[in-house]
Order: sequence, then structure tokens, then C-alpha cells
Amino acid sequence: MAALTPVAWCLSSLLWVFYFSEAAAQSAISVSPYTTNWVGYDGTWSPFTVKVGTPPQWTYLLPSTSISETWVIGASGCDGTIQCQTLRGGIFLANTSSTFKSEGNYNLGLDPNLGFSGAGYYGLDSIQLTDSISEKSQVVAIVNETDTWTGILGLGPQGTSFVESSTKPLVASLADGNDSAIPSLSYGFTAGASYRLKQVPGSLTFGGYDAARFEPNNVSFSLDSNQQPTVSLNSIVANGWRDSNVTLLDSGEQGLFTIDSSTPFLWLPEAAAQRFEQTFGLEYNDTLQLYFYPNQTQPNGTLLSDLNACTFDFTFSDLSGSSQTLTLSLVGQTFTSLSLSYGYPNLAINSSSQPIPYFPVRKAANSTQYTIGRMFLQETYLTVDYERNNFSLSQAIFSQDALTNIQLVDILSVNSTSPVPAAAASSSLSTGAIAGIAIGAVCLIVIVLGTIIILIIRKRRASSRSANDSNEHHGFITSILGKRSSRGPLVPEKGPAAEVQGNEIKELHGSNSLVTTEVKELQGRVLIPEMPESPANVVFGVDHDPSTPVELPLRNSADFSRDNDLAPPEYAASSPAFSNASFPNHSPSPFSAGPVSPLNSPLPGSEKGNGAWLDVSSESGVGTNESSTGGRLHPLHPASRNVSRNASPSTPRYVLDESESAHVDLRSSMLTSAASRYSADASRPESEARRFSWEDTG
Repeated sequence: MAALTPVAWCLSSLLWVFYFSEAAAQSAISVSPYTTNWVGYDGTWSPFTVKVGTPPQWTYLLPSTSISETWVIGASGCDGTIQCQTLRGGIFLANTSSTFKSEGNYNLGLDPNLGFSGAGYYGLDSIQLTDSISEKSQVVAIVNETDTWTGILGLGPQGTSFVESSTKPLVASLADGNDSAIPSLSYGFTAGASYRLKQVPGSLTFGGYDAARFEPNNVSFSLDSNQQPTVSLNSIVANGWRDSNVTLLDSGEQGLFTIDSSTPFLWLPEAAAQRFEQTFGLEYNDTLQLYFYPNQTQPNGTLLSDLNACTFDFTFSDLSGSSQTLTLSLVGQTFTSLSLSYGYPNLAINSSSQPIPYFPVRKAANSTQYTIGRMFLQETYLTVDYERNNFSLSQAIFSQDALTNIQLVDILSVNSTSPVPAAAASSSLSTGAIAGIAIGAVCLIVIVLGTIIILIIRKRRASSRSANDSNEHHGFITSILGKRSSRGPLVPEKGPAAEVQGNEIKELHGSNSLVTTEVKELQGRVLIPEMPESPANVVFGVDHDPSTPVELPLRNSADFSRDNDLAPPEYAASSPAFSNASFPNHSPSPFSAGPVSPLNSPLPGSEKGNGAWLDVSSESGVGTNESSTGGRLHPLHPASRNVSRNASPSTPRYVLDESESAHVDLRSSMLTSAASRYSADASRPESEARRFSWEDTG
């Protein structure tokens, strides 16, 4: 056993080395893009494959650089057809996930300054990014409105707090603890471009970046106070527009812009937007607040070819007036490849209509709306390092082997002793792995040598034991028979052995005989006498009358039913079914099977659609714990600064059937209109002044 001690120590040391080397050498992970189908009703965008729930349900989501939540489309967001589910990136059924934990109804957590609104049914569930990487208890919001057409995968670092729980964002969960999946709180992202080559998909990396997807530079920017990637946009110049260079945004209009992939648009100061309009002959639609080509048709050949021949140079710096600048170029197709299709809010076309091209520039009401959207990330690569509070922008590289030529580079944590790598191949070995291999080789040599030594010692002991056994055996035979062994004389313990003289034969006598010819008969069995016959005695229970028969009493069916009626608990679907048809100010789902219903007016029995409508009386207590705003604000909602996050969520006003196709009116308990939040424009905060022409001024 002593010989095994070094081996055991070596094996245990090897296990510890591999454990710590694995914990310290977690690598960046790449999320697979979904290349079969690109999604979007405001463009053609590359989604990423994310599995939600248990068992996993496939969804195809667009990354958001501004929020930290995961949004999925619910069953009521579609009419059950494959066409709708495909266009919206799949649906999620919460009542089929065994790990979904409901948290209630909340306003969605996107910036309302850009016109985002709506509500979601929030809960916690597992999210799987790769075959081996999965995180439990992540915030998931189920969305059924069409203001958000596809699901969203949040990349932000902010946590979310509910009434009884608080959760970490996805990127922090991936980098948390010794069993972390990635080396740091960081990511790299480019949106992909449908107009490049044969559709180059997007790239999303957690814990690092893909060095094969961009051209590196030495310019770095700092995150803002909310850890959002914010940069100073100094100028936009259209190079090669009909043999001239046109400045579309000059230094007098520069400002701080947030890079937000949640929106596809480029939100510019009104003067700069009008300069785009005048230069390219665009037409502005007041209803949609978007620019279109003349007559809202496909641009003519001359205009289209002239735009595609342009390159749009964006010049950035960390702050206005900084000496270090960075210029990135966007090709003309970045603007001309986008179209609006059926399903876009307030777009007056039907499902058979052709998509309408548009120009992705919007007028910002003030500096709070200055935003660089997803269209910009088609041609650029964004790398964000939350631990060091910085990010970088780079020119994207497009290649046909983008799906196979992946060069992941880790961004190490600030707690790591190694420097942040400038560039490295994902196949290179870390220091911990090299140390593990070296110690493993030494341990292997020790184990082999120890095994050889143990085998030699055992063989020698076996030979010695065999010789001793042989000597003892021969000594015993010789002491009985007095024979000499061929191996030499045996020395008896007490004097010499007596030899048998000549051929003399001596007979054994009496009881010393080992063999006898006498046969003895075995004794027969003794018969056991039978018991005398007697009548059987019947033993009755205590206090039982022997004259009455022994019989179980009859039980009626009511008693039996009462004792055995174990009814299963009531089943209540955990996913909501708020239909867009219930929101007059929002576009109904273009695939909704049910009719549009006025607010708070029940549909007649023949018009209830496929859902299970319930009549809720005022005595039910619905709405008794609603806030004065008419609904529960999202924990990260800007307007929730003066609202307690620990307030009880609004009581659900619906019960779903298992088909999840119910039409439910949630507007009064969920959404907050502009009129109900503010009695007049004078009472509005300056940051939320009236931005759009369609907002009422009363």
C-alpha cells in the first residue's frame, strides 16, 4: 500500500490541476446564426439560434445591445400557421416548459424615447446558447404585439429585479463563478449583411470576439454611465455621389449617439435628416415618420445605381473635440437594401403586397433620441468589454466561409494575471492547459515506473513463497513415508525415520483399519401418530356474536367516492395570451384569427374566436393593486424612478385554455398611454417632450 501513495498523490494532483486550469481557461463561445431564414418586417436581418425552456424550444432572436432581457414571441402572436411562426422567428409556449417560473405582467424594458411601448408576460427560464452552454433562471418576456416583430436576445449588463426575486443578466451569468462559461463580461457582434456575397450572416461571441470578422484598429471608446456604447458622431460624408462628395452631417450637428441594435434606424438631428432628403430626393411620410423613394416605389435605375455607387463615411471620436478619431465606411446597399413588409405597424399593405423600400433615416426630436441602429452594424463590428468599461468599432470583413472560418479570441477578466490578448487563435493552448499537460506527462511516467516496480516485487515474493511451500510439502511427505527426496536429504525434527525392512508386510488390526467389510443396516423411521379427529373451533372477533355470519358490511358508493376521490389539481396555463386585437392604438397581429375588439367591450359569443373568454366582475378584485399609471412599469423603465419596484404586479385579468389562442384585453392593466401618463405637455419631463406628430397635445 505504501508503494501506491505516490501514485494516488499524483492522480489527485492531476485532477486538481485540470480542474483549476479548466476554470481559469474558459474560452469565448460563438452563438450560431440561423442561416435558413432571415427575419424582419423592416429589413432582412440575420437571427441567432437560442433554445428556451425545458425541454428546449427553438427560437431565432436578434441581439439587442441596450437591454439585458430575452424576449420571445408567444402563441397569441401568431394564428398557429407555420408561415407566421417562421416570419416571427418561432414561438415559445411557456406552459410546456417545466422550468418556467412566472413573475407577472410588466411594461417592456426598451427606451420609450424611441417610441417603443408594449407589455410582456415575464418569467424566469433556462436559455441554451450552444449544445453545452446553458444558463438557468434567466429573464424571459413573452410578447404578442407586433410593435416588436421578432424576439430579442439582450446583451446588456443590467440586472432585473422583481417583487420576490432579482436576476443577473445573461452575460454576467455566463461569466459568474469558478464554473463560468466565458472568461469575462464581454461580447463581439456584427449584424451580417444580406446584400453581401451570398448573404453573409451575423456573428455573436460571448467572452471575446471573432478576429476573422473585422479589421482591427487602435481606437477605443468608453461606455456611458449606463454602460451603453455611446460615441461622438462628428460627420457623415457621401463620397462619390454623382461625382462629388456631400457632407450630410457637419461638425455643428455633432453629438453623442448611442449604438443600439434594437432599432434598425439611424436617428439624426432634423437638419441632417433633411439634408439626406434634399440630396437624394427622398419623400417623408408623416404617418410612418420614415423616408421613402419618390412615389414610395422601388428607386429608379439611375437613383438606385447612384446610391449604390456611394460610400458613406462616418467619423467618430470618444468625445466631441477629441483628437483621436475613427472613420468607418458604409456602402450604398447598407441603405438601399431595406424594405418594409406586411405586418409593419400602420403600413397600408396586405399580405400579398410587395415589400416597400425605404431609407432608414429618422428625425430625432432631441439629443436623447440620437441613435445609431442595426443598419450601421451590417458594415461594422462592435466589441464591448464591460469589465474595463470600454468598447471598439471596426470595419467588418465579409467572406463566403464566415461560418467555418471562426477565429475566437478571449477577452480575459480584469482579475486575470494575463494581459488582454491583441489577437490569438482559438486553438492555442492556455498556460493552465500547458501546465496540466506537463504534470500529466510526469505523472504518467511515475505511474508506469511504479507499476513496473510493484510487479517485480510481487514476482519475487511469489517465487519465495512457492519455494517455502514446496519445502514444507516435501518435509511432510518424508516425515510420513520416510522417503528421501530427489532434492536432498530431509532432516526430521526428532531422530531418523524408521525404515520398513525388506518385503515384510504388516497388517493393520482392529479399529485402526481404515476399510471394513461389515455392513450395517440403517434404522427405520419412527411413525408419527395422527392427531385425533375433532371439530374445528371457529374463533370470532372481539364482541362478535357467533350466531351471526362473519361478513364485511356493505359500503355505499358515496362513502367510497368520498374516500377515493383524488381529483388532479386544476391546470392553468402559465403563458399569457394577450392578442394585438385588444389594443386599438397598436397594430393587430396580421395573422390573428379573431376580430378586433373595442377596448373593454366583450365580443359576442359567435365572435370569441378560438380563445376562452371570461367575464370578470368588479367584485373579482381585478385592478385593485394597479398603479396610478394604469399598469406595472418595467423595473428598468425610465419612468419607474419614482415608482416602487416592490409593488405588487397587476392581477392577471385572464385565464387561458391550453391552446393559448385566447384573445385577452390587457390594455387597461398593462399599457400606459401618453394621455394617461401625462395630463398635459406642460407636465411632461423635458426628456419625454412630444416627439411625434401623431401624439395628442391635450
